[in-house]
Amino acid sequence: MDKKKCRVLLFHSLSARDSYSDSDFRIAPIGLFFIAGALREHGFEPLIIPVLLPVFLEDSAISADYKKELRKKIHNFNPQYIGYSFRNLYNFGPPVIKTNTLVDFFCISQDLPVIDFLKNCSGAPVIAGGSGFSLAPEFYMTYLNLDYGIQGEGEHSMVMLLEKLNQGEEVDSVPGLVFRRDSIIHKNDRKNCDNDSLWKMDVSCLDNLTEIYHDNGGYGSIQTKRGCSFNCSYCVYPYLEGQKYRLRPVSQIVSEIRTYLQDYKIQHIYFVDSVFSSPTDHSIAIVDAIIESRLDIKWYAYVNPSGLTEALLQKYRGSGCAGLVLTLESGSDKVLKYLKKGFTTKDSVIAIENLVNAKIPFEVSMLTGSPEETENTLNETLLFCHDYLKNIPVTFTPGVWMHPVSSIFSDFHNTSNQDVDVLSRLILSNDFKTHNELHYFFTKQKNRLGLIQAFSEAVDKEPMWFIIGKDIVPDYHAGVMKFPNNDKIERYCRPWYSAILRDTGSN
Repeated sequence: MDKKKCRVLLFHSLSARDSYSDSDFRIAPIGLFFIAGALREHGFEPLIIPVLLPVFLEDSAISADYKKELRKKIHNFNPQYIGYSFRNLYNFGPPVIKTNTLVDFFCISQDLPVIDFLKNCSGAPVIAGGSGFSLAPEFYMTYLNLDYGIQGEGEHSMVMLLEKLNQGEEVDSVPGLVFRRDSIIHKNDRKNCDNDSLWKMDVSCLDNLTEIYHDNGGYGSIQTKRGCSFNCSYCVYPYLEGQKYRLRPVSQIVSEIRTYLQDYKIQHIYFVDSVFSSPTDHSIAIVDAIIESRLDIKWYAYVNPSGLTEALLQKYRGSGCAGLVLTLESGSDKVLKYLKKGFTTKDSVIAIENLVNAKIPFEVSMLTGSPEETENTLNETLLFCHDYLKNIPVTFTPGVWMHPVSSIFSDFHNTSNQDVDVLSRLILSNDFKTHNELHYFFTKQKNRLGLIQAFSEAVDKEPMWFIIGKDIVPDYHAGVMKFPNNDKIERYCRPWYSAILRDTGSN
């Protein structure tokens, strides 16, 4: 097959009904932009199509019409291959899940009917990718009966896979490839990535999709680097991207910003790095280039307190910084040390003061319920927030995810890091008890239900503070983030929370 005529249809799912849905549900698939860029550079013809899950999954005439139009698009393009990017592993809605099936707590429960639909529309092989797939490949391959999957960064591997399939060659040498042979799932070793794998984004799909991704509050997404040198114990970024920074050329980043601005009239840019402010020199080079190029943008990013000086923040503000998310995670030094954050509460206080002085709007993220969490450490976090974040938006995430490839898992269970698919096998076995004990839980304190309730009551008293899943509830049917005034709403999608209620006889 001539690859210049080889068409590749790239799908991903959105939890949005339309372009008026909350922008948190309409995130443009930057990973697929890079995949499309690599494919186009090598002569393939890619096309990206989002699947609007709330419309697709409902039983209505509107859904029937939507599927009919989607089927028509697939037939018209007539792909030789289909790629599907799975962004999230855990399901973040609907707000209340009552089930005896562990799979229902994961996004894959909603992905299955979409994959079945695609297979019905086309005989093209389905190739999976994305961070969700990379964190549980056997789960996706088995439950969705996929043909192939790629763990980790997919630009090089996707091109290599398609070229080998086109030539009828064996695929054993494709880095990160997951495939079946004799009914057994095999996983090729992942290649150590370097800067050669950082392809250019192909945003030409925005010619037809600007409305759904970017109208009414959407952002233009840009990744300035890959890899993370921080060692946060719960984080899976080092597994997905590596622990060594691989910096993208500043000139390329400026070119992408200019494309968003001039070609698509997108002024709001989100730097999607796990920590934009590190390494400092790279972030300074980017904002200096924005200023020098006179790019009139409003940009946003995630930062942590390390090295967040007032001078740096003033430079950010001068380049168009309109808002930051400060990832503090705890107001307790004991917990920060356990999470291996690399900074202290003193550093957090200095960063907060510098942000206020620089007049940059910001919000703070907090993570509660790690194995070291106690009533005292929770109270320390609350006191910290009262002292320094009284009128600042703070979002609290209840519960800590311990993926088997993260150091928090190996530290807590006094073992080495496990195979990535330990989690997959537990989910497929429907073993709630072992899953709760090994992977996603709130502190093992005996009074943990009381701690959750007391902490919730304290947060409720502050109008700018929110608990994800209690105060911030994703409404998939409406496509908005809701803020319900219902003190009794159940926390969403937390298998361990249901287990706590059962253990205490509260459910």
